[in-house]
Amino acid sequence: MIIKYETCIGDVAVDYGAMRVWVDGVEIKLTKTEFKILRELAAHAGRVIKFEVLLERVWGKEYHGNRNYLHQYIWSIRHKLGQHEQLSGCIKNVAGVGYRFDCTQ
Repeated sequence: MIIKYETCIGDVAVDYGAMRVWVDGVEIKLTKTEFKILRELAAHAGRVIKFEVLLERVWGKEYHGNRNYLHQYIWSIRHKLGQHEQLSGCIKNVAGVGYRFDCTQ
């Protein structure tokens, strides 16, 4: 089987078209919304994405909910990635601003 990765960051490989994520060759099962969030973070790895930008890109311009919804999804993604020790801290919170995906440590 041939897998085309569109983004590889450290041990994380993301295939946007297939909506699949692998860590060190092992597929991580994410919900559609979790994948959308991780896709945005991975596509802009190393850069901070503001809370409002993530909310708009994942849920659409018409979404005007609070950040707690996003925080719950980030917690879930961290939990799933955290099962792989090298990824436990890849999603960084930039206090009062947003999130950054950084697995360079």
